[in-house]
Amino acid sequence: MNEIIFRKAFEEIEKTPDFKSINEDISRVFYSLYIRCKRLYLTTALIRKTNDKDITHIESLPLFRAFMESYFHISYVMSEKDTSKIKEGYQYLMDYSHSLIASKIKDSEGMGSLVNEFLELHNQVVVIPDEYKFLNSPKQLADKTGKIELWRNHYNVLNSFLHYNPSTFINYGMFDEDGSFTFNRENDEDENDVYELIDKFLSALIVEIDDYFQNEELDNKLMELLTEYVERTIKKT
Repeated sequence: MNEIIFRKAFEEIEKTPDFKSINEDISRVFYSLYIRCKRLYLTTALIRKTNDKDITHIESLPLFRAFMESYFHISYVMSEKDTSKIKEGYQYLMDYSHSLIASKIKDSEGMGSLVNEFLELHNQVVVIPDEYKFLNSPKQLADKTGKIELWRNHYNVLNSFLHYNPSTFINYGMFDEDGSFTFNRENDEDENDVYELIDKFLSALIVEIDDYFQNEELDNKLMELLTEYVERTIKKT
């Protein structure tokens, strides 16, 4: 199973000196994005291999969307040569996010001392400078990292799996030939395509991490694992 191959890839990445000594300007951002991508992928893998008929690949699609957004971010972090820009830009993004949360909960009651302290710290409106506004826009971030087609073809079309409205019932079943609709239908023909797409995105991320570290030993090990993944994929077709 591809999950085993990718788990090995994670292990190889994490035991290299390069991974353990990320520039301190970007380490907090890099590690949180890396771990987020890893956990999101492994969570979709759990959904993939479950035998519970009430848990289907549909529930992995919001996770896949979150994975793509994190992928756009970590791709930018690894491509930006000026680490001070990464540090400054993500500080603005964090401050903006905190101020937005504070503005939404400031009129709540019975919040407790911790929340009140948070509100005191983030009671000012924060505006992200124009040069960093792309960090708050998945579309602009995808464009900046050369992944705008991925945003158009995959990220943007998953809105209906994330936000509910009555018309999205079609995501939870299939129409039969006679026009009737069956909810929670098993053996969805799109299931394998979805998981194969998630695998492809993760393999692309692994290639970018490999290129970022420029470690020959890691490169050899990762290319061996990815070759195994490609060969397994070809055999299935």
